[in-house]
Amino acid sequence: MVCFLYICTTESAPGTTLNINRIFLGRCLEYQELTKGTLIQPVKVNCTELWSVFAKAWIHKDPRSIVPSDFDEFFDTAKQTDLPKDKILLWSGTYGIAHEYSNQGRRYVTLEDSLIGYLVNGLTWCGMVCSKCDGINYVECPEFSDLPREANQAFWGGASRTFARTSSGMVRLMVSGTNENRQAYSKESYFGQFELPSLSSDVHLQVILVNFLDKIPLERCNTGSLVALQKDVESRGLSYSCTENPLDVLHLMCVSDPSATKCEIDRPTDVLSAPPSLPDVLSGRVRQRNELQDDFRVE
Repeated sequence: MVCFLYICTTESAPGTTLNINRIFLGRCLEYQELTKGTLIQPVKVNCTELWSVFAKAWIHKDPRSIVPSDFDEFFDTAKQTDLPKDKILLWSGTYGIAHEYSNQGRRYVTLEDSLIGYLVNGLTWCGMVCSKCDGINYVECPEFSDLPREANQAFWGGASRTFARTSSGMVRLMVSGTNENRQAYSKESYFGQFELPSLSSDVHLQVILVNFLDKIPLERCNTGSLVALQKDVESRGLSYSCTENPLDVLHLMCVSDPSATKCEIDRPTDVLSAPPSLPDVLSGRVRQRNELQDDFRVE
């Protein structure tokens, strides 16, 4: 896994994203327009200045020498202190469904919906020490295993910490209890290392445990690593609650997988005489109807 200063990927480490400065500036302008009509307050920033502050943190530097404090000026310049109360969504191991759930800042706000995350989400960058170049390595950035821990976590660790500090009220954390390769909660996750320690004591943490459809639940709200999570949260003076597959999340999963067993909702008996509709066919309820017909058929 490669997790340098960008979102993780299973491919070999590429070089810096081509035209990264243009992408950054374009996203900066785009963000100020596209967040209108969302939960995020209007943002007005100098995009050129913001790029200069960001680039100064890593250009012309050996990527192995990067430390978290290199990005402090960027975080201070780009942070948003007016993010909506009760609408922050943190996530750990649930990137896809968390962003479906947040709906690009229209339902909840994730780190990637904030300015800091939006500007660089999915991009790759690393610098190089040289006298006759622009200081950017477009060929190859170091592998995750080759980087010191501080350099690996310098950007997204600091971004996670900054984002968590701006949250207030009820903060939601979405985790998965059906992943065979990782526990729902780990002290070594970005949430465990950076976000939890940065939450203010008046925050109520509501854990949303996503147990994906037709997969065997490995953890429940009161079992496994979530027991440790509750203990860690409450030891910091925060209140805590946990809910498994709340209806809005369940419905969201059923849209993507309507034939899943958990999406087959009981229907009234008049379904026996009604012709099957397209949603019935797509959701697998034709099979359910046929079973009911067999039960009610008079020999």
